Amino acid sequence: MRAHDDESGLVQCTAGGARTRRGVDPKGCAGRLARARAKPWTRKDLLGHLAAWSDFLLDQVEALQLSRPDTIEAIDVDAWNALEIERRRNWTVEETIAAWRRTGRRADEVISALPPDPWDRRWRVAWADEPVSIGDVLRLMVLHLEQHRPDLERSA
Repeated sequence: MRAHDDESGLVQCTAGGARTRRGVDPKGCAGRLARARAKPWTRKDLLGHLAAWSDFLLDQVEALQLSRPDTIEAIDVDAWNALEIERRRNWTVEETIAAWRRTGRRADEVISALPPDPWDRRWRVAWADEPVSIGDVLRLMVLHLEQHRPDLERSA
C-alpha cells in the first residue's frame, strides 16, 4: 500500500499501520491512524470515500484484465479508509464532487473497454480466499455503493 502525501501527519503511514517511509514506527503510525479513524465523516468525506474505493476496485479490474493479480494487495480496510479520508480532509466540496465524477467516467471507460473473455476468468488475489473474477470485483464495487446508500439518503 502506498503512503499518501498530505499535511495530516499520516504521510508516513501505510495502510498496514506498521511501516513508514522513513523506517519502522508502529506506535506513532498506529496512533495517527487511530486519531484519523475517530474523526466523524462528513457528507463530503463519504462521497470521497466512495470515489476512492471505486477507483481502488477499478485499479484491480485493470490489473486482472492485464493478468496481473500479483499487483493486487491485501489491505487493512479500516486503516486504508482512515488514510483516504484524511488525505481528502482539506479538499473542497467541489474538488470531491469532481473526483466522484472522474471516477464515474473512469468506471464507464474501464467497463466499456473490457472484452467479454476476462469477465468470468478467475485469479487468485491476496485479499480473497477463493479466486475472483472481474465480475466479482465489479459486483463488490456495486455492493459497496449500495451499503452506503442509506448514509447518503440520510445526509441528503
